[in-house]
Amino acid sequence: MSIPVGPQVVVSVSVTEMAANFTGTYSATAVYSVGQWVAYEEGLYACIQAVTGKTPAAGSAYWRVIGGIPKTA
Repeated sequence: MSIPVGPQVVVSVSVTEMAANFTGTYSATAVYSVGQWVAYEEGLYACIQAVTGKTPAAGSAYWRVIGGIPKTA
């Protein structure tokens, strides 16, 4: 899988690497490093710039949307 991290940079990672970098549900007090990814609301986000306290969102300078989480009934 490839994760775009900027206008001209793409980081390629394997499924094994992605599983190793999943840190769970986003926490405003956690310190995140590039390549780690979190679940937040209904999305999955990859950290593209080291960050603490910046909520994952589309268009963020710190997070990139990499997927969604299906809604439960």
